[in-house]
Amino acid sequence: GALNLPADGLVVGTNQLVVSGGNVGIGTTTPSAKLEVSGQIISKGYDNASSTSFDMQNGNVQYTTANCGAITLSNMVDGGIYTLVVKGGTSGTCTFTYAGMIFHYPSDHGPTTASTHTIYTFLRAGTDVYIAWKNGV
Repeated sequence: GALNLPADGLVVGTNQLVVSGGNVGIGTTTPSAKLEVSGQIISKGYDNASSTSFDMQNGNVQYTTANCGAITLSNMVDGGIYTLVVKGGTSGTCTFTYAGMIFHYPSDHGPTTASTHTIYTFLRAGTDVYIAWKNGV
């Protein structure tokens, strides 16, 4: 059903939810985009244990104790940005698959450094997934 807000928005605690001109604002009375938030937006990290299969519906930030190797991703929305932290202790090269997606790796992508963490960031644009990474963290 429809949610009808009072003209001055809905106040929950100290936060105000406002709809103005088709835009939604949280913490602002004059939202200038489809969703405008005044303050932090937090995506809780999802602990994927030692898995190498990641359902990105579980969260935009996920981590694993697995070593780099073949990694499967699923449920990334078009326009979404995701972060994966690989905490495995053995050196290896991560390769990613997702049905119907084309992955674009940075030119310096290669083996991870043993006994360190590696951070991967993914940006999905249509059927293309662009990867950035930081090795040896």
